[in-house]
Amino acid sequence: MENFVYKKIDLLKNKGLVIKDFRKVKIFLNNINYYQLKEYFLFFEQNNKFKKGVIFEDILNIYFFDRKLRLLFLDAIERIEKSFKAQVFNYLFSKYGEEYFIENIYKRNQFINIKINKFLISDVVDFITFGEVLEIFKNLKKIDKINISRYYNIYWIYLYSYLHNLREVRNICAHFSRLWNRKITKNLKRSDFIEGLTYNKKIFDSILLCNIFLKNIDSEYRWIYKIINLIEKYKINVNMMGFPYNWRDVLYNS
Repeated sequence: MENFVYKKIDLLKNKGLVIKDFRKVKIFLNNINYYQLKEYFLFFEQNNKFKKGVIFEDILNIYFFDRKLRLLFLDAIERIEKSFKAQVFNYLFSKYGEEYFIENIYKRNQFINIKINKFLISDVVDFITFGEVLEIFKNLKKIDKINISRYYNIYWIYLYSYLHNLREVRNICAHFSRLWNRKITKNLKRSDFIEGLTYNKKIFDSILLCNIFLKNIDSEYRWIYKIINLIEKYKINVNMMGFPYNWRDVLYNS
């Protein structure tokens, strides 16, 4: 293991990375996989060499920023997911009853191969993932989707699109993958409903969506200030995250 770490440190030095503290680099490479950090190396390289003056701490700065950004997203999306599940199930139970949900909605979607009769309704609901509840929502009658979406003041077509975007972000975060300048594959459905969306598949739109949902869920929760403070603390160039020139105004006013 030591030989592997030493070889990788030599490789980084030969590629022009400035290493001021060998012991510090060794500690990090013993605790953070080299190939996970390599995702960040690439953005400091040109023609397979590090740009002049790049030091190891520059890479760690982005790495630690990204890690804290993922944690903030996990916190936000957990709140959003739980809220959405509550809205869907509360509505369906109120309108159709719990037994109808089991027999006609949950079984019809067949997401989890279990014997429903062995579980309480609360257990069944707990089994259902974010992706599964989105599919349940998608397969509901239009009037039901409209009524559920009213809680967020978003028309159901856009609500479904926005939540799919956040589900992808949640999955990236849950697998400890790079998020900072990641492209999000899910296309957001275009509308004039939310001002400030860029539709450039970068993380800015997901930040904006999280803030809008969180304001509906808990108007006292100042999540967006944590994001902005994090960006300022680590002196992040937000261009690579798809931020528009007026990003502060957009986020503060969303």
